[in-house]
Amino acid sequence: MDWHIGTYETARPIFDRGAWAFHPIDELAGLRAEPACVHLTLVTRGGKPVKGRITFPDPEVARLQWSMAGDPDEHLTEMLAAPPRCLPLHVEETATEVRIDAGGTALVLRRKPYRVDFGPFATERTDTSLLENVNEPGGWADELRTGDRVQAYETFRLRPGEQLWGLGERFLGPSLVGRRLSHFICEPGGTNTTDRVYKSVPLVVSSEGYGVFVHHGERAVFDVGATSTASASVCVESHHLDLFVLLGEPKQVLQRYTALTGRAPVPPEWSFGVWMSKCMYASRAEVEEVLDTAERLEIPVDVVGLDPLWLANRPGRAYDFCDFVWNEKDFGPMQEFVDWLHGRGKKLCLWVNPNVVEDEAGYVPDNLVGRGRARETQFPVRAFVDFTGGGAAWWITEMRRLLDAGVDAFKLDYGELAPITAEYADGRSGREVHNLYGLLGSITAHRAGAPFLYTRSGTAGSQRYPAHWPGDSQSTWAGMAGNLRGALSAAWSGFAFWANDIGGFYVRDLDRAEDEGFGIERPEPELFIRWMQYGLLCSHCRFHGILGREPWLYGDDAVRIARDFIALRTRLRPYLLRCAQEAADTGVPVMRPVALEFPGDRGAHGVDTEYLLGPSLLVAPVLQPGGRVDVYVPPGSWTDHFTGERFQGPAWVRHDGVPLDRLPLLVREGHEPW
Repeated sequence: MDWHIGTYETARPIFDRGAWAFHPIDELAGLRAEPACVHLTLVTRGGKPVKGRITFPDPEVARLQWSMAGDPDEHLTEMLAAPPRCLPLHVEETATEVRIDAGGTALVLRRKPYRVDFGPFATERTDTSLLENVNEPGGWADELRTGDRVQAYETFRLRPGEQLWGLGERFLGPSLVGRRLSHFICEPGGTNTTDRVYKSVPLVVSSEGYGVFVHHGERAVFDVGATSTASASVCVESHHLDLFVLLGEPKQVLQRYTALTGRAPVPPEWSFGVWMSKCMYASRAEVEEVLDTAERLEIPVDVVGLDPLWLANRPGRAYDFCDFVWNEKDFGPMQEFVDWLHGRGKKLCLWVNPNVVEDEAGYVPDNLVGRGRARETQFPVRAFVDFTGGGAAWWITEMRRLLDAGVDAFKLDYGELAPITAEYADGRSGREVHNLYGLLGSITAHRAGAPFLYTRSGTAGSQRYPAHWPGDSQSTWAGMAGNLRGALSAAWSGFAFWANDIGGFYVRDLDRAEDEGFGIERPEPELFIRWMQYGLLCSHCRFHGILGREPWLYGDDAVRIARDFIALRTRLRPYLLRCAQEAADTGVPVMRPVALEFPGDRGAHGVDTEYLLGPSLLVAPVLQPGGRVDVYVPPGSWTDHFTGERFQGPAWVRHDGVPLDRLPLLVREGHEPW
């Protein structure tokens, strides 16, 4: 069988002069202005023609497009919430430049050598050595070896001290300068301490007052001051380039970005409650025991999550897939189970994934990518649902059946290994769809009417369908820190609602890795408790992991502290809902990096071990054993919720031996959340 295999690879470096011939755009040779669009004729240094167009969807947002293969088209992808507006333009020409505006900041085009200036954003041409460019000026490149691959790229200026954030869920942290990073979603394989990511968003936000959204699903590389401290480049595997440059302070950039790519509505109030899940509850009897124990210990549970064993054909297999067939043997009749759970005041979330296998009813070639020939890497028995064709209708039908039975939410897992060599039903290639695949699944579930999704894979636009979690985190101190860094980076990338696996997903004793259980253990109680404190102070919260993350498995202290922090979260529920409304209205996330809330404070730019929950609360999780925490206190007056101690920022404050039953939780003066 001619299989197209999914891939774990990340993007290969694509700035190699030995492999590519570069054709930088050198001159604006012609211009034709329409009321809402300016068409450009550009010429490369070697005399090759390039066609461009400029539109403004907002007075402070410019869309720059060019193509080496004819006039740029409208270029609409699922990343965009709707076709962008094209505002009326005012154009002024001189012998040396063209000025274009839509009632706000003017975009300036220098004719020769060609350059773009838009507020603090500027393309970069002068970053050179005596012999060659350090980073090539914007243009296109073709592969020298075969000539059958092309890249479009742009280079823009970096100022001394400038910081950029974003690019999706980056477990290395949100600060980007000095790194070369791939826009290519992959399966991290249970790590969140590397740059393998479930969510890649081609958006960077600058401390200098602008953002750049690279509107492409194709694989790309961002060289953010790694090759040169004076410039940043992005190179996309495409014959055209589509950039939105968004001006403003960081919150304004996110507002303008989410105006283009969409904002989530306020999630259902019940979703802000406590979720209890496990990899994997195996029966109704196990769920009953968990709920009975939680009730006896006075630990509230609002939502129960069932992982793959709710599926009748999953038990006994080493791999996951989804055919939507209910496991009546272990959970009883579906309607009876749902009614029983609702009768106890609990909501139900069912796990799904976009893979099917040949020997099950869900395997219908017309519904699958490449008619089933597209297979996954780790378990090639798994094919992929084609959300651009019949697979979407199948998912919608099956999900509506479950929703009609009373299912309240879906957990959308997997989706990162969609093959890049396959062809989709709508004619797009795997290279175009790979990074969009998780988003397509979210769109499909939303079309089915799901009131809430809990999703792993995503890109630009995925934030429309909350909430998201950072996948399979290591149950280690480093894993918790990486988990937080990923959350902050995602917040810079437009994700407003966030949760994580409280306690982490797994930890292994490598000395027992060959045992039947692969050496999987539960995390140590101190780590679990510290993670629980952090997890219960996110926008959403879920206990989940291999071997269980129910607090009573970790001792009496864990039970007591769980009760206290859940009570704190319940007290904060009205505040969280206000923050959720702000996110729905503006795109500003509930969990906020310190620099997002305090962009003028240079000391906050690199802080990645704490966050603000809304505008009022500074949360500093304990990320190492023994209770030591170094807290950056932002400008203003702050009071510790637990101790009453007052702090004046900006300042770093070291806390040694923070007691196990609390963490630094600072309330901002004048912004009390109660």
